[in-house]
Amino acid sequence: MTLTEIYDARVAAGQLRPDPAQHAVLPKLDALRHWLEANANRRVGLFAGLFAKPVTPPAGLYLWGGVGRGWVGRGWVGLGRPGLQRPQRGQRR
Repeated sequence: MTLTEIYDARVAAGQLRPDPAQHAVLPKLDALRHWLEANANRRVGLFAGLFAKPVTPPAGLYLWGGVGRGWVGRGWVGLGRPGLQRPQRGQRR
């Protein structure tokens, strides 16, 4: 399921308020998510580091918005993993 589909479902369920600026950035975040998932288990050992082609990371994203635009809080936290629980204080991630 894409981040846009998850976002639209949460807006339809009344869990999030629709925000065109947030909706517009979701495809870029989804591309970043796919790149991170594809390279999460990549091993870099001695020979892989010497002979493998270097992986070019995706371009970074700079997101800015006024108060209430959604990064802090439950709107964006766990959007990519709907069942994700935040660790308790003092618990390792």
